[in-house]
Amino acid sequence: MALTFDDGPSGFTPQILRILEHRRVHATFFVIGEQVAAHPDLLRRALADGDMVGNHTWTHADMTQLPAAVERRQILLTSEAIRQATGWRTCLWRAPYGAVGGRIEGLARSLGLISVQWDTDPQDFTMPPVAAILRRVLHGNPADPDPGVHPGAIVLMHDGGGDRSHTVAALPRLIDGLRARGYRFVTVAELLRLPVARRP
Repeated sequence: MALTFDDGPSGFTPQILRILEHRRVHATFFVIGEQVAAHPDLLRRALADGDMVGNHTWTHADMTQLPAAVERRQILLTSEAIRQATGWRTCLWRAPYGAVGGRIEGLARSLGLISVQWDTDPQDFTMPPVAAILRRVLHGNPADPDPGVHPGAIVLMHDGGGDRSHTVAALPRLIDGLRARGYRFVTVAELLRLPVARRP
C-alpha cells in the first residue's frame, strides 16, 4: 500500500518526515509549486529518505475551471520548481480535488506526467479527531462507499493546506495498525510498478 500526502510542503512536513524516518516508511508527497521555494530542503530530505515527490499544481487550483493555457502553466511551473529544488524531474502528478477528465489527463501525459488518484480517504483535511482518521483508513467511512484500506490501496492524507496536527498525531498509530495487519509501505511508483518515478 502507498501513503500519500498532499498540499505541502509546510511547517507540518518535518514532523511527518520524522515519523516516517523513525518507522522506516516510504511515502509520496504531492507538493504545491508556490510553496516549494520556501522549503526546498524538505523535498531534498524526502527524496534522500527514499520518498517520492509529485506535482500537485502551482496554487492548488481546480484544473477543470481554468483556461487551457493556465492549466498548462500550473503544471509546468510546479515541475520546474521541483527540479530547481531537488535536481530531479518528477513524473507523478495529482489533480487538486481529484478533478480530472480525459483532457486534463491528456495534458499531464503530454508533459511527461502520470496522473495518480487515491482510493482510501480519511478526510483528514476536515481536521477530524485522531480516532476518526484511524477508523476511516482501517475500517472505511460509513458516510460513503470508501471501504478503507486494502491491498494495493493509495491512501490520501495531507501535510499542508491548514492545521495538520491531527494527521501528525494519527500517523504513528496508523502505521503501527497497518503493519499489524501485514501491510508493507511503498511509494506510488513502486505500487504502480512505474518504470521511473523521478529522473535527472
